[in-house]
Amino acid sequence: MSTQHTITLYRTAQCWMSRSTDPEVRELFGTDTLPTAFGAQVDAATVLTGIRRLNPDCDVTVHLDLEQQLKTEAVRKLTGYLAMPSVAGLFVQAWDRLNAAGLDVDLRREPTEQNARALLWIAENR
Repeated sequence: MSTQHTITLYRTAQCWMSRSTDPEVRELFGTDTLPTAFGAQVDAATVLTGIRRLNPDCDVTVHLDLEQQLKTEAVRKLTGYLAMPSVAGLFVQAWDRLNAAGLDVDLRREPTEQNARALLWIAENR
């Protein structure tokens, strides 16, 4: 019997986002969070109905405060990274460049020099 995965929907200033517990999503896209095709102006009921129709085997919910919760979590993790001198400068530099470019940064990555350098490469080569 397969496990029922969950999709949590939340709204950003630009669009509705989906966060999935399905490991295949992370494997395919490198993240568990993806934008939906719904703009931020679309109401929650419409988004919920559309995503449930496309994912009938998933438990789909709306979390109206998730964006703020994720931002708080990211700041907390960044603070932890800053305590690691060998990596802190690289992460802060990458985070600043990516955010300036309008890209969200997944701070759930392990705070290693390799990951920091990868973020810098993305920022410089996007």
